[in-house]
Amino acid sequence: MALEPYIAEVREIINTRASKQGFSSEGLSEVIPGCFPPCMSTTIADVQANVNLSHTMRFGMTSFLLNIGMTTERVTEIFKASPDFKEHATSYQITHINGASGITYTCPACATMVTNGNCPGKALCKKIENPLVYYRRKVWVENKKRVVQKQI
Repeated sequence: MALEPYIAEVREIINTRASKQGFSSEGLSEVIPGCFPPCMSTTIADVQANVNLSHTMRFGMTSFLLNIGMTTERVTEIFKASPDFKEHATSYQITHINGASGITYTCPACATMVTNGNCPGKALCKKIENPLVYYRRKVWVENKKRVVQKQI
């Protein structure tokens, strides 16, 4: 097909930009809860306190956790504290978000989180476009600290 070289070039550009913005889970060997952005920390605390989350926040939290490398089983465990938890439905939705339908979803942008009422409005997030970017930057800082501590 005549357009194949152009399509391949566009895909490469998209993959490069996504990687630079922190949307790749490559290089994330462990999930570090201390690096979660405020929206995700607040949401997980709400789930553990038996708060019923909105659909948009469930999607945001699930896609965030999967994109940073958390397993579907661990995400399901987090949701077990939800007052309306149904294992089969939860498992289906998590695997769907994780790509079972052929599409792997990414976490909504911060602007979308604000629009949906899912942002706690922390000032430190003002310069971040996506919760995944926040997380990746915090992990980078933590890894740098570990390297420095090992050298001491």
